[in-house]
Amino acid sequence: MKPFFLFLLLVLAATVRAEEKPTPAAAAVTNADAAAAKTLGELKSPIVITSRSSVVNLRSNVVVYFGNVRVTETNMSLLCEYLIAVMPQRGGRIESILAQTNVVMDMTDEKGEKVHGTGEKLLYTYRATETETNEVIELSGNPWIETARGSTKADVITYDRITGMVRFQNPQMTIQQEGNITNFLSNPLLGTNAPKRKP
Repeated sequence: MKPFFLFLLLVLAATVRAEEKPTPAAAAVTNADAAAAKTLGELKSPIVITSRSSVVNLRSNVVVYFGNVRVTETNMSLLCEYLIAVMPQRGGRIESILAQTNVVMDMTDEKGEKVHGTGEKLLYTYRATETETNEVIELSGNPWIETARGSTKADVITYDRITGMVRFQNPQMTIQQEGNITNFLSNPLLGTNAPKRKP
């Protein structure tokens, strides 16, 4: 039985690493999405998923990973305890990834800026139709992200990899500023409008 499971894992790895062959529906994107889709194609790289154990459903192409799950690609890495992935058919792209429990995400955007995020749940979805291409990462469950510019907590953080837009629900932002910030209320050099005390 072990050789059979090893064969399944090799087939799965080959499927995940296979190059995407565009279908007519995926190729017929609008002019507005064409440049973004081309950029995504150039950035696409093999995705490697490791874990302590996994279960493969050959009929639905769904794989469930358990324990110390690690997902890596060129511009992103993801850690969690539990992950469900809908694998591509015929060498396409992974359609969705649901990561849960102690989620840690590190990524580098197209400008080279590093982003670190944590939460209890991360949902990645990819969809290409005749009219548009969508690739979205949604972080929830006390999500928090940090960049060189600051950090943000929110109820839900959504990142659109096509447009580069990040949306926050009920955010609390901390913005990093260069230089020292002086408490002007206690600075004796600034003076006051209050009358001087008599000796």
